[in-house]
Amino acid sequence: MEEIKILAVGDLHGKSCWQVIDFSEYDKVVFMGDYVDSTSHSDEEILDNLIAVMAVKEQFPEKVVLLLGNHDIQYLYYPEYRCSGFRRSMQITLTELFNRHRHLFQIAYQTSNYLFSHAGLSRPWYDRFITLLDKIPLGEMSPRSNLAALLNSLDQTWHRGLLHEVGIIRGGSKEFGGVTWADKEELRNHPLEGYHQVVGHNPVPYIEALSFDDDTSITFVDVLGIQEAYYEINLQWNKDVISTEGPH
Repeated sequence: MEEIKILAVGDLHGKSCWQVIDFSEYDKVVFMGDYVDSTSHSDEEILDNLIAVMAVKEQFPEKVVLLLGNHDIQYLYYPEYRCSGFRRSMQITLTELFNRHRHLFQIAYQTSNYLFSHAGLSRPWYDRFITLLDKIPLGEMSPRSNLAALLNSLDQTWHRGLLHEVGIIRGGSKEFGGVTWADKEELRNHPLEGYHQVVGHNPVPYIEALSFDDDTSITFVDVLGIQEAYYEINLQWNKDVISTEGPH
């Protein structure tokens, strides 16, 4: 039986604690985004850590997945999609760095019905996305059976703004936030059926899993502001075993 062992690393915001991870223990290591902007780390620390993250992706290109968060998007697509924490002192450097290494990053990662993204997908946002999909020229880049591939393809078009919409609950103008902005309450109240989502973005004191049925759950892993803990998934086809572990 095929088995895959995945580690999800919450929002870093300049933290280097991830460097103690033994990458040889995992089939996939998924960084949940938000590598930059910090209330406690200097420009130099943030930059050095981002470069180190990109280096490990280049070292293990098939094993490491680098997702994009809302704090990364505001530099990658500057001056669009601005959010709190923006560091004008780093804008030129980060915009150049993210664009030069754009191929290392993606919006979502999926294996089976496990979907990893920075902030997650609520059912209402997903329904709107599907409704608009026929109007968006994605070409043959993405099979519709793979939701992550669709999201990644959309980010390569001029319609990418749909992914980065900000919902009312986060101070935006849309009813529900997009994949880099969805709020915990949007996900809790309107879960996307048929997927086990793993998300960052919403700070929590401990790794928190909400289960709605056998095929629908949301796990929040943005805990690195409080503790050095990562979320580990041991997945066997047709049989899923999920365990949360402490510091690595």
